Amino acid sequence: GLGPQLTLEVPGRILLQGELAWMPSAYGSAIVGIISSAGKSNNLLGPAVEDALADSVVWRLSAGWRPFPSAGFEIYGGYTGMAVAGDIAPRAIESVLSGQIDDDEVDYEGAFEEPAEVSATLHNIHVAIGWRFLAVDDHLVIRLAAGYTQTLGASGEIDFRDNPEIAEQVKPVFEERIEEIVVKDVKLPVISATLGYRF
Repeated sequence: GLGPQLTLEVPGRILLQGELAWMPSAYGSAIVGIISSAGKSNNLLGPAVEDALADSVVWRLSAGWRPFPSAGFEIYGGYTGMAVAGDIAPRAIESVLSGQIDDDEVDYEGAFEEPAEVSATLHNIHVAIGWRFLAVDDHLVIRLAAGYTQTLGASGEIDFRDNPEIAEQVKPVFEERIEEIVVKDVKLPVISATLGYRF
């Protein structure tokens, strides 16, 4: 993601941090690449994520500690929220719903010919370690960090713009299925670089 970050260091070298970032749609392709490299190339999450992460916002709240007074080593942990929205292709809709709905109960003919709008909120925890470098009379801060993010829960909606009849039948199953897939498979390494000013 790209966006602002604010870090406050209080006595005891305790760190409080908040950030807000826009997540480019290309990040969806990166996630799919991670899934594929882990041997899950046929995972249903792949096409769904790649199509849905077209317009996403990430916010993170962290608490951390700088254990060594004279060194830049930092440890963090906290909450990451992701609000994602975008279009999901018919192939992804059918993949996610495969085997989940009785064909006798839902008339699929023509139902998934057009993309559907998807929005979701992912609730995650994260941990990270990093190092900060100071320059320009200790005012310029360069922070590099590596961490891990795990999704614990998700809520989402799907809207079939041109087929409201099928929406009422499919939406509950799709939303439950997406949450199941996301919670199971969104386990992401995160690398970050921050350039800042210390007051």
